[in-house]
Amino acid sequence: MKNINKSLLLLLIFAVIFSLFGCSGRRFKEDDIIGLTSAEIIEKYGEFDRPQGKLGEDGLYRNCACGYLISEAKTGYLGTTPPEYFMITFDENGIACYCKYEKVV
Repeated sequence: MKNINKSLLLLLIFAVIFSLFGCSGRRFKEDDIIGLTSAEIIEKYGEFDRPQGKLGEDGLYRNCACGYLISEAKTGYLGTTPPEYFMITFDENGIACYCKYEKVV
């Protein structure tokens, strides 16, 4: 009985620690990206997996969205789940103004 109580207590402690430190498993966080230029984001995370616009002569994506692959498409018994991307929308100045996780069909 004491071992079960110790195990439950340890499990509760780990759950509290993970929730406090925000261990969501997500690589990208909106607050870290909004306000950066596309060049700064590429420098930090690498080239985009899904650019939906053209790179300008100044090295910035403008008025478009670009994304990083989060999870690939998976085929299972109940069908296929589409790939998921972290999409970043850039304004006319090449600055990230909006981010979202998106499944692409």
